[in-house]
Amino acid sequence: LGGNVKSLPIGLLYISSYLAKEFPDRLSQKLLDFGAERDYVGDYDSVESFIAETGRTAVTCQPDIVALSVMFSTAHTFARKIVDIFKKLWPDAVFVMGGVHATAVTRHILKTVDVDYVFRGESELAMADFVRNFEHREQISIRGVYSKKDIESNMDQLCDPVMNLDELPMPNLSLLNMSEYIKTETLMKIYDEKSNSRTYEFITSRGCQFSCTFCACGTVTRKNVRYRSVENVMEEIKFVHEKYGANAFLANDDLMTANKKRML
Repeated sequence: LGGNVKSLPIGLLYISSYLAKEFPDRLSQKLLDFGAERDYVGDYDSVESFIAETGRTAVTCQPDIVALSVMFSTAHTFARKIVDIFKKLWPDAVFVMGGVHATAVTRHILKTVDVDYVFRGESELAMADFVRNFEHREQISIRGVYSKKDIESNMDQLCDPVMNLDELPMPNLSLLNMSEYIKTETLMKIYDEKSNSRTYEFITSRGCQFSCTFCACGTVTRKNVRYRSVENVMEEIKFVHEKYGANAFLANDDLMTANKKRML
C-alpha cells in the first residue's frame, strides 16, 4: 500500500508485553520503528546513513540483544543492511531475527545475514526462555531457535506457541507513537476516502486451517488455530478507544471469518 499507510508491528508488541510481564524489574526495551521513520529517509544521503542515524537516536546505550522482525521477503536486503550497520554500532550485542520471512527461509538467512539466532514461528515463549538463558549465561537450546551451527541440520521445528491467547498481555503500545498509527491510512480509509476514522489494527485469533499456496500462514502456525475470547477482545477495544481515541477497529487475523458463530 502506498501513501501514509503504516501497519502496527503487532508481533513485536506482543513479544514486548510478554517480556515485560516475565521480567518486570530487570528488562529495558526500546523499539526502533523503521515503519514510522520511513517518511524521513529522504532527509539522508543514503539508506545506510538513515539506518545508522535512526539507530543512534533511538537506542542511546549498548543493547545486550538486538531483535529484528522480518515479515516479507522484499525486506530481506534492508534487514541485512540493518544487521551489518548495527553490528558496527553495537559489536557486543547478540542479534536475533524472527517473523514470517525468517520462519520460511531460516537456512538462507543464517547463510546470508550476520545474525546469531533465528526464531521460527510465534516467539513469545521462546524469547522469554532466550532472555533467561542469556541472563544466566546458559547455552541456548530452545525449540525452534537456530544458529549458524545448525545450518546443515533439519531446522523444521517451530517455537512453542501460546495456546491460550487470553493469557497474553495486550500488545505493548507504549513503545510506539500511537497518534501516528491511529491517524494513518488503512484499508478502511482507502475504501472510504471521506472516512474520519481513527483506526486501530488488532488480532482476535492466530492460525488458519487451510494451506493456500499463496500464503505463509501455514509455515508459521501449521494449522494451529487459536481464538481469543470475545471478552478479551472487547477489553482491548475499550482500552484503545479510551486511551487513544480509536473509533474504528481493523481485525488483522489470518482468517477472521473461519468460525461463523464466533464471527457473528
